[in-house]
Amino acid sequence: MKKSVMFLILSLVLFGGARMARAEKKASTQSHASSVQTNWNSFKPETLSGTISIVGSKNKDIFVTSSDGIPYHFVVNKQTKIEIGGASASFEKLADKTGSQVAITFVARPQGNFAKSITVTS
Repeated sequence: MKKSVMFLILSLVLFGGARMARAEKKASTQSHASSVQTNWNSFKPETLSGTISIVGSKNKDIFVTSSDGIPYHFVVNKQTKIEIGGASASFEKLADKTGSQVAITFVARPQGNFAKSITVTS
């Protein structure tokens, strides 16, 4: 009887400890996810110059090839400022500029490189 009572107490302690460890891990994961999001929001914009290789009208994206020959993909949204020849332009006008030189200011995110501004220089 004494052994079975000890076994029961030990089992309760172990199962209770395992539940607490799972709860702590879950809380830690949620905290980590929010801190990662905060870190992504604090990234500084970068600028890349290159040649427009593809303008995708369906998904509103643009591919630019750098001078090193490396292709980069950028997502364009409503907040993206587009300038062609010193004047504001729409995304649709970029389709005619394939092969032109461009400078893109963007922010890298887990979902993709979001273009903040696109300036076609030639």
